[in-house]
Amino acid sequence: MKPALSPGNRVIHVAYVLGMRDIKRTYQRSKLGFFRLFLTTILSLVIIVPIFATIQERDLSEFLAYVASGLLIWSFISDAINDSAVAYLASARTIRQIAIPRVTFVFQRIIRNALMLLMSLSIFPIIMVISKLAPTPYLLFLPIGLFITVLCVTNIGIVIATLGARFRDLPAIVSAVMRVLFFLSPIIWVTERIDGQIAHFILGLNPFYHLLQIVRLPLLGEMPTSINWALSIFALIASSILAYVMYRRFDSKIAYWV
Repeated sequence: MKPALSPGNRVIHVAYVLGMRDIKRTYQRSKLGFFRLFLTTILSLVIIVPIFATIQERDLSEFLAYVASGLLIWSFISDAINDSAVAYLASARTIRQIAIPRVTFVFQRIIRNALMLLMSLSIFPIIMVISKLAPTPYLLFLPIGLFITVLCVTNIGIVIATLGARFRDLPAIVSAVMRVLFFLSPIIWVTERIDGQIAHFILGLNPFYHLLQIVRLPLLGEMPTSINWALSIFALIASSILAYVMYRRFDSKIAYWV
């Protein structure tokens, strides 16, 4: 007999099953299957990299790894947060009919996007070969960066999902904000092109920038700075406190809001 799962592990298990079901549904009728995910990533890189490498006068092969790592990580952050904004609304019928911890539906979307991130990262060794990047010991910090980033995005997802259930216009606002943050974050442009201390200060206050760096730099064979680590951990702690407060105060009202 299998040992019974604890309530917390049961929630994660159900969320994982639901997340895997979503992925299978997405690709089950596609002739390309999971390869469609890789194809869309490759097409994006083929279009974006030559244009912005030329504009910024960057070496094409080096810029490829820079943009690829940024796009893969940002896609997870953006998609997970946007999905979380409608997590409770999309599952309204289930929430009203079945006694299941409501946060399960947030975890479902985070897990789904995290799994898709891992699948997308599987093409990065090919990009490393093209960009002539050799693995370095700093790659060992990649799991730590991913862990902090996923936890931080999960906390943000809980907050956004709760507010999204109460305020129906929030998902559209979140989507617009994430599009703006894409251009404010160094994903397709390099920080060396920024002049002035004020610009660097504003960039330093962008929490997504530091989450981006603690995952991207190990992939590029570099070590994230102490500021990257410190502010990422600070963002994790602050978002954890906020998510806990929102969950404890408003979780029981979700069923009435949706």
